[in-house]
Amino acid sequence: MDERSKRLAEEAGKWVASPEGREAIKKAIIEAKESSRRFKESLQVDPKIMKEPFTI
Repeated sequence: MDERSKRLAEEAGKWVASPEGREAIKKAIIEAKESSRRFKESLQVDPKIMKEPFTI
């Protein structure tokens, strides 16, 4: 690994371990879970639609 990559990895590790980093990661996880929930919900088909005729 070159020097720049090592420095970035060290800085990222420090940020992840910091209170600010932990809080940002926690918030991102909560937002990702909510986005996943809304996406899954959007895939649900209303059963009433299944009874309506359609043509191709």
